Amino acid sequence: MSLYHHKIMRNSVYLIMALLLASLLTVIPLPLYMKALKPLWLPMVLLLWVIYFPGYIGVGIAWLVGLWADILLGTLLGEQGIAFALACYVAIVFQRRLSMLSLFQQAVIVLLLLEMILLVLFWIQYWIGFPPVTLNFWLSGLSTIFIWLILSRSIQKKVAISKILDR
Repeated sequence: MSLYHHKIMRNSVYLIMALLLASLLTVIPLPLYMKALKPLWLPMVLLLWVIYFPGYIGVGIAWLVGLWADILLGTLLGEQGIAFALACYVAIVFQRRLSMLSLFQQAVIVLLLLEMILLVLFWIQYWIGFPPVTLNFWLSGLSTIFIWLILSRSIQKKVAISKILDR
């Protein structure tokens, strides 16, 4: 097996491990006072991979991960799948531009993508007759972005080091 194929296999294993960890963190219960700030773990991992490791996550994978999130959370099947696929589609289309932005600029765009996911979920829940949500519904995007900043910074350092070592 060539070095290129070995790297793809290794990164695929890392992706699966990251999604499993995000799944676990998604279902861990939080105290009631922190429930509104529960991070959006799965979409955050998807967006990290779309931006920093292009080619591993596509719209289909995002949709499947969204279906998995629907199963984990007991929501309407397809609800999160649509939201994740849409957000990842936008991120994939603008991936090159996103990768050239500063960390703060990326964070603003990722926050908008996370809030877009929440908006899609809000629309779907509204259409199927769930009562309107409160302002707390939108706060999970803010808590997610702080975690995203920390993870993104460490990934940027790792990617820079690996590019130097590959030369």
